[in-house]
Amino acid sequence: MDWRTRPAKQSEVGEIILLWKAFMKDPLAIDEPIPTNEENEKKEAQFISELIQEDSHQVLVAEKGGGLIGYVACQVEQKAPIEMSRKRSFIHDLYVSPTHRGQGVGRSLLRACLDHLKGAGPRQVRIAVWVRNEGAIRLYREMGFSDHLLVMKTETGIGSA
Repeated sequence: MDWRTRPAKQSEVGEIILLWKAFMKDPLAIDEPIPTNEENEKKEAQFISELIQEDSHQVLVAEKGGGLIGYVACQVEQKAPIEMSRKRSFIHDLYVSPTHRGQGVGRSLLRACLDHLKGAGPRQVRIAVWVRNEGAIRLYREMGFSDHLLVMKTETGIGSA
């Protein structure tokens, strides 16, 4: 293993955003590319920065040769508008550069994230994944996740409703 997993630093937000932009355009990871325009980039940078500020273990990075090759972003305590029966955490993003996939980087990032969340006490951990992202689905299932919620969509004017 020639890479390491560790908490992100505020000074790395720009490099994390470069990974995020690649993630949002990756046809193997996302079914519908999300615009990486200036406004979205600024919002994502603010979000990542706030997660790091709250708890540096909420954003973990995989580093190789002084550069970042992957990251995971989560929230220890997912805020809900009403009181829930259990505490919830949410994993927002897990991304590994295509050239570093299949080497255990994603598994290492996810394991470190789950270990941190476990330290926060009993909770349900959720993650959303696009249905075509078979590699991620396989990893999540291997790491103990199970199917929980089906989100469906249609386009305006399409369908028989």
